[in-house]
Amino acid sequence: MTAADALAWLMTYALHSTLLLGGVWLLTSRGPVRSHHLRDLYWKAALVGGVVTATGQVLLRQVDWAGAFQARAAREGIVVSAVALPMPMPLGRRPAEPDGTSEPAVTAPAPRVPLSTILFLAWGGLAALALGGLAAAHRRLARRLGRREDVRDYAVLSLLDSLRSDAGMRRAVRLTQSDGLASPIALGRSEICVPRAVLSDLDAAQQRSVLAHELAHLARRDPLWLTGASLLERLFFFQPLNRLARRRIQESAEYLCDDWAVGRTGSGLTMAKSLMKVAEWMHTEPSPVPLAGMAENPSHLVSRVKRLVEHRGSLEARRAWPVPLACGLLLLTAAAVPGVTAHGSEETPAFLERSVTGQEFGQRQDPGAEPDIQVAEKDMPEPEPMPSADTNGESLEGAAAGADLEFAVAGKESETAQDTLGLAALIAALRDSDAGVRRAAAQSLGNIESPRAVDGLIGVLRDSDVEVRRAAVWALGEIEDRRAVDALIPMLKDADPEVRKSAAWALGNIEDPRAADGLAGALGDESAEVRKTAAWALGELELTAAPAGLIEAMRDSDPEVRKSAVWSVGQMGDARAVPALRDMLADASAEVRSSAIEALGEIRNADALQALIDAMKSNDPEVRRAAAEALGDR
Repeated sequence: MTAADALAWLMTYALHSTLLLGGVWLLTSRGPVRSHHLRDLYWKAALVGGVVTATGQVLLRQVDWAGAFQARAAREGIVVSAVALPMPMPLGRRPAEPDGTSEPAVTAPAPRVPLSTILFLAWGGLAALALGGLAAAHRRLARRLGRREDVRDYAVLSLLDSLRSDAGMRRAVRLTQSDGLASPIALGRSEICVPRAVLSDLDAAQQRSVLAHELAHLARRDPLWLTGASLLERLFFFQPLNRLARRRIQESAEYLCDDWAVGRTGSGLTMAKSLMKVAEWMHTEPSPVPLAGMAENPSHLVSRVKRLVEHRGSLEARRAWPVPLACGLLLLTAAAVPGVTAHGSEETPAFLERSVTGQEFGQRQDPGAEPDIQVAEKDMPEPEPMPSADTNGESLEGAAAGADLEFAVAGKESETAQDTLGLAALIAALRDSDAGVRRAAAQSLGNIESPRAVDGLIGVLRDSDVEVRRAAVWALGEIEDRRAVDALIPMLKDADPEVRKSAAWALGNIEDPRAADGLAGALGDESAEVRKTAAWALGELELTAAPAGLIEAMRDSDPEVRKSAVWSVGQMGDARAVPALRDMLADASAEVRSSAIEALGEIRNADALQALIDAMKSNDPEVRRAAAEALGDR
């Protein structure tokens, strides 16, 4: 398969997947499909359908029968640099012919790189970066889970075994526990991992509901589906509807697993209580990868609990007809929807010949004449700088640079390969009427980290949907472009605390001192999470003097806020903060006391040195140890 064939397949996939996913969105969002069984089935069929139908057209050779149009651009030799353009060529002379005549010999022109190859390599590079980001996210999840221990409580294991037998599952199910987990999750084909609190804080009935819910995920193979959906989402990053499909599949799975658990435990009320109890433990950041977990998606908790309490969580009746209907629709798509194909040709297209040589269509240039076009060095496109790496690892590092392969024909710039492969489509999706599509587009742009998306993301910061605003603020923080600072500062006063927190984080990531006043004002926010993040962000701005509000924040009622404020003051090295830092050595929190020692170690003056010496006499061994380390580093 040539690069042109592969590119034609990708374009066919983009067309088919858009029709399938868009059709399912209409059926489930504004159409008659309300059953979660049907939603789950149709979203899964649409997610993999584009791959199946595009491949089917290639294998069954139905592309031309279906009325495919020819991807002529995929075979045209577009020039990538001035070196490859015809330039004045030295002429030589062949040996004299027998009749005494001679013929000028022309140096062969440099080979041209097909546009299809450029675009295919750009897609491959971006896809590799996206998959690398997914692998990094899985590594972060593994670190978050830490070392999982097998549960050895006989009563709990007997309860799980009873549920497994009742469900007709033959394979053994491993039950583990983790300190880094806030919500029970199903992993792989046969593992359930729970927080330790499930074993200590829930009664037997609630434990049965939790285990039944996660066992339902395993029975439905939800972890495998979510992993596959994440792979497709990253591999075909130019299709933003894949993200929407994955979220809808994850959402339906939770409702269906609630139903399954109620059917095995007989009590929707007990299931609702278990769900609310687990929701109380959700104090950690969201998982970097989609998980089949009981409360991994807090936005649907209220509707799920209401549904269970109102006894509408009974199992929905399964019907036989939806499956063959979905298969039939895929076959119809493969047969009737146009695809894209490419027919190779070694002949130079006439329009390219004209654009390069300045001649009319079909008119050959005299080999001895100079070409009409001259490409100046200043006209050549400059590659954009690669975005900086994200310390959190969430982003797809260098994604924008991998696709910014610009090429010139007749001294004019054409579109970048990145725009061709979906950046423009994602930016346009920010204006979609559906909030889910806007949110998915903003999140995708944050993953790609292209500075070209800044203006579009700024435009949705005032979106009516809070999750869209959160996604847009997060994306701007990932891109780290200083043009967004003035638009992000007002978001510190948004009605939603999560938006305010994300805005503070984004401003800290961008590290522009213009945000200092806005962040200092956020230190008085009613949300402790916002105050903590604002205090941290001030330390990232590399200021040399601490705002008065930051020193005041060192006395905040929340120890996490105090710790962040102390750390930031240390980053600034402001000697005025030494008296306040000395007072923090008696703080009730051991972490705050240690942070105060480290901050004093960063301040290079006599008062800070004396405070560290005095700390060596503290009754707290941790304070003495930290003070000794700080003195050793001076």
